[in-house]
Amino acid sequence: MTAEILEPRRRPTQERSHKKFDHLLQVARELLLDVGFESFTCEEVAHRAGLPIGTLYQFFQNKYV
Repeated sequence: MTAEILEPRRRPTQERSHKKFDHLLQVARELLLDVGFESFTCEEVAHRAGLPIGTLYQFFQNKYV
């Protein structure tokens, strides 16, 4: 994979978006530590973050990003 593929789709610009982005990253880190990469899913990140899956996909294309 190239580094370009591993970049978020977009970076947040508003404070509210920054908070969601940072929250998603924190939840993703915790989930990754809890379950490992093979069991890691974007759906579970969104669920644990209490956000719609579409919010996650606005920033991240897939679990590799």
